Formats: sequence, C-alpha cells, structure tokens
Amino acid sequence: MEAVAAARRALPPGGVVPEDYVFQGRRADGTIGDVRFSELFDGKPSLAVYSFMFPREKTDLRLGPTTGTTARLALHEGPCASCTALLDQLDGAAPHVAPRMAFVVVAKAPLDRLLAFGEERGWRRLRLLSAAGNTYPKDYFGQSPDGAPMPMLNVFQRDGATTRHFWASELLYAPSDPDQDPRHVGTIEPSWNLFDFTREGRDANWDEQFDYCGCHHPSPPSGADLPPTPSSRRNAAAGGGGKLRTRNGGATGARRRTRGAPRQDDAIVGPRSERDRQYGRLRLAGHTFDASALPTRHAVPAQTFRDKGDGTAA
Repeated sequence: MEAVAAARRALPPGGVVPEDYVFQGRRADGTIGDVRFSELFDGKPSLAVYSFMFPREKTDLRLGPTTGTTARLALHEGPCASCTALLDQLDGAAPHVAPRMAFVVVAKAPLDRLLAFGEERGWRRLRLLSAAGNTYPKDYFGQSPDGAPMPMLNVFQRDGATTRHFWASELLYAPSDPDQDPRHVGTIEPSWNLFDFTREGRDANWDEQFDYCGCHHPSPPSGADLPPTPSSRRNAAAGGGGKLRTRNGGATGARRRTRGAPRQDDAIVGPRSERDRQYGRLRLAGHTFDASALPTRHAVPAQTFRDKGDGTAA
C-alpha cells in the first residue's frame, strides 16, 4: 500500500485547470453565494472534489429517502444511496483531514436541495457545492458524455500560482470484473472494507440504502430482476451477462477478487494533461484499452490520462 502511494505521488504534473469555476455554496463567512474554485483550497496545497450523484442515475431503482423535503422529489431527481453512504462516512473523516487538505462535495442539484438533504442526513462537516451553473462535472468526468451523473473523485494541487489536476478515480471508466461494481474509491469506503475483514465477506444481494429498518425496503430482487448498473452494462456488452449488482463477485460461480494491497490500476493512473483530448485510448497502469469498446452510456471522450510530455501517448 505504501509503494502504491509513493508511485502515485511520483506521477508527472497534470494538466492546468482551464478556468476558475464558479459554484454556488456557503462562503467562508457563512453567507450563501458564488464560490470560486480557487477559494476551495482554503490555504491548503491539495483539494479533493467528490462528484455526488444528485440527481441519481436514472436506472437506479432503489427507494429514495422516506422523510424530509428530499422525499418529495421524483425518484430520478433524488440523490444516489451509494454516494450518500460514502458521504455519511466521510462526514466523520472531514475534520481529521482538514488540517492538511481541502475536501468538497459537488453535485448538479440546485443548492437548496443539496443543503436540505445534507441537513436531513445530519452532515455537519462536509462542504456542499452546486455545480448546476458550470461545466466542472463535464470537464472532469463527473458526468458521462450524455449528461448522466458519475461518482468521480478528483484531486487538484496548487503549483505556485497555477492549479493543476493531480489524480482521479478513473478506474470508474474501466471495465469492471464480472458481476462487480467499479472500485474506483474502494480504498476509502469503510463499510465495504469492514465487510472484507469478516469470513462472510460482502453479501452479493446487499447494497447501500437510505435506511435499513426493513419497513420501507423490501428484500432486493435477485439475478436478472435487478436494475442495470454501470458494471452490469459494461460486462453485458463484453458478453459477461452482468447478473448481479454486487461488489464482491457474489453471483454463483463468480470470482472473488483476492484481497491484499489495493489494485495498482486503482491508484497509479496518470493525471490529465492539456493534450488529453487528442487521444482515443486510456492507459491504466500498464494496460491499455480502447475507449470505443465501452458501451455508449459510459463511453469516455477521446483522451489518454497520461502522456510523455511530447504530444505522444505514454
């Protein structure tokens, strides 16, 4: 794990952030209004930005919140339960990382919806920002080419007066293992990693919900009755079928990923450069795949996430 982190730190400088994006959010003085991207560093050298799927992916048929103003929204306009579970946990971690780095959450939802939901979840430490009025999600792969939300995590670094992209959870766009959801932020998801410490592991039929009381959520369907997910669609396109919405390969006969150090392609992925959009292939830790082979719904714009600095793909 330490070797992977060291390799990540040794990545070459990423592309310059093209503009000082303007978000809507709570300013440092507590007022609501415009907040510029450059202000989000809050004097720190690094900034992590998580793209919250609010609104959720339209094919996500899990029930939405059952209380509060968010419960009144149409299902497809509401937040993603998986993103919510991750943010529930990161809300507790936020004050521990704040002395060394900045962390914010952005979503395409209007700010009033975002703040209302944060209050309903009891989030007290997360900085929530609306990107409804800018192109940040599109520019940094927080949405697919057709505009659907994607749960991307990007990290940026101040380089003197310049802001550069440093790292992204680009494994989100790589083909998943059979019957698994992407693990692009798997190393920072406490609940899934806790399951991995048990003999039972991850339940193939379990997924995050807004509550687990049993009174609002019927037992999940099995097999082909489950709604399609990014991984199942990718696997189906590749001939794998994509039967279950699970992160442990729990379908009958499916392969479990061996645990230990994080997968290196989960971590050693080069940052974007200004020339990224010139290329039509992705390079992920030594193995390359053609982005055109991905299903249209999750196709990646022509790019490479790393080049050699001379205009040619690494």
